Amino acid sequence: MDRIAAILDRGRRARAVLADETVTEAMDHIAEQLQRQWRSTTAKMTEHRESLFHQIAAMDATRAQLRTWVEQADYEQAQIDRANARKLRVVR
Repeated sequence: MDRIAAILDRGRRARAVLADETVTEAMDHIAEQLQRQWRSTTAKMTEHRESLFHQIAAMDATRAQLRTWVEQADYEQAQIDRANARKLRVVR
């Protein structure tokens, strides 16, 4: 599979994950639980607070990466569409 096809395929799969209500509901639920736990910690619970903070950041980074892959695929598809439109104008 060439590089562009791989980007398009990865974007398609990332879009499906982000559109899957079960997955997004699970991710929302986990993020809410982590934030609730973090808010209930005291200042003396440094290690636990740090661990929760990093888990929340990892959830955010996962969502951001999926969105980035979708955006990359959308960009590549737009490039392909523009190139195809130019070819059609030349042929006509």
